[in-house]
Amino acid sequence: MGYDLNMLKFGGFANTVAMEEFAASFDDARDISLQEALYKEYQDDGKPANQRAWLRPRLAALFECLGPRPEWIERSLQWPFLNGKPMTFISQTPVADNSVSQRKLSPDTVVYVFGAQAPCPDVDGWEMVYRVVTQYHSLP
Repeated sequence: MGYDLNMLKFGGFANTVAMEEFAASFDDARDISLQEALYKEYQDDGKPANQRAWLRPRLAALFECLGPRPEWIERSLQWPFLNGKPMTFISQTPVADNSVSQRKLSPDTVVYVFGAQAPCPDVDGWEMVYRVVTQYHSLP
């Protein structure tokens, strides 16, 4: 099965805008269905000439945060996805360099916390799922 080259270019540009303006990325997505859906919506809207302006409000709605956006310390932006959608950024916490972290953790790191509601068919509702991304100021 082949991919639409224009859709792939659009998806790459959407990822660039996500990184540059929202500290986010599609890198964790297991497939490109979200990018395909964005491209279809873009086509349905008549392919506006200013793709960046068209993408901004949509990406802001996709990559939501409880407060400030993550301040990544590594080049890779590892925004996690759940069921094909970006999770919500909750917070980031630096791990202090002290005797406890030196013995039991990894000092000089930053922990990023994300969350999302996931369907829970056992109770006909949903449950919370959390993911943690860790980045290092210097490799351990």
